[in-house]
Amino acid sequence: MVRNYRVSGELIPLTIEAKEELFWASGSIGKYFEDRTDNPKFKSQFEEIHRKLRESGLVGLKKELEEENLYLKYAIENIKDNPFLYLFSSLKRIPRMWISVLISDDTARSYGYRILGGKQSIFDFIKYFTVACLLLAIYGIWITRYRWKQLIFLFLPLIYFSLTHMFLLAEARFTLPARPYLLIFTVVGLSGLLKYVPLGRRHRNING
Repeated sequence: MVRNYRVSGELIPLTIEAKEELFWASGSIGKYFEDRTDNPKFKSQFEEIHRKLRESGLVGLKKELEEENLYLKYAIENIKDNPFLYLFSSLKRIPRMWISVLISDDTARSYGYRILGGKQSIFDFIKYFTVACLLLAIYGIWITRYRWKQLIFLFLPLIYFSLTHMFLLAEARFTLPARPYLLIFTVVGLSGLLKYVPLGRRHRNING
């Protein structure tokens, strides 16, 4: 903000693209991005936003700020038109926040695919590994639910990050600060399952 004041002479807040994410999330059925080409409503709104920006003559940070405000305006309109759809899609985004998946249906163009050198098998391993961790963590939370008062500070980060990002375009990277807490419950869940594996009986048979 200080830099913006020195450049423009005005206090211009930084933009973080949250309003744009809210815009795309306002009509997304739990997907990463609503298809901008096939959805006429979103395509029309997107084109209207950029038409207004061109006509405004704004440049630099002022243009970015105005763009964010326009995204917010249309996002609120979309949410008001169908609040139940928005709530339903927001709830569907919670699991995806904790799973590493491709963020594009076009695999060859996705950033993650290029980072891994086009090795789909590696990305599939990461995806299914995070799915397994999430399922084990859910089981770990379930078996410790009666101790929630003692474990409240382990539960709170998971609740906080889920609730604060579910209404936007959720990404796995947003939950990185809370991953250690999730892994604690993953280990608890794994330990809970191992109790049902008769390792001790097999050990006695081998030695007996």
